[in-house]
Amino acid sequence: MLAMMSYGVATAAVFWSEGTETILSTLATRGNRNILIGGQGTDTVDGTLGENILLGGYTIYDSHPRALNAILKEWSSNTPYATRTARIETGTGGLNSSFCLSSATAFDENAVDSILGGSGEDWFFSRETGNRKDTVLRRKDNEKTTKL
Repeated sequence: MLAMMSYGVATAAVFWSEGTETILSTLATRGNRNILIGGQGTDTVDGTLGENILLGGYTIYDSHPRALNAILKEWSSNTPYATRTARIETGTGGLNSSFCLSSATAFDENAVDSILGGSGEDWFFSRETGNRKDTVLRRKDNEKTTKL
């Protein structure tokens, strides 16, 4: 299953899946700001275009559209990358209200996911230790990583 919600008029989208899927930032938004959530199972989360939050696992908000939409509003705002990531990580000061994405609200599902960055400034959520760590490609030095 692949689901989507949008904020604005084709400016951003949240995609998440249950099961083995490939999720591309180009599906509906042609490279704007997206939140790509792999969900359960082995996934390829590909943020080739745009500025994306990339997560191979799942969040406590996966069945809470209001929370994901609030986070997406902040991610889609015109504020600088560092400000957006800080506001979303802490749940303070932005359009995301008190909703946050951090290692306390995003989780690894114990599957080996492939998480690919792209041309914009992305934010990676990945498991980077153990024998079931995620494969992370095309991550730039200035991009934020939250370890799960």
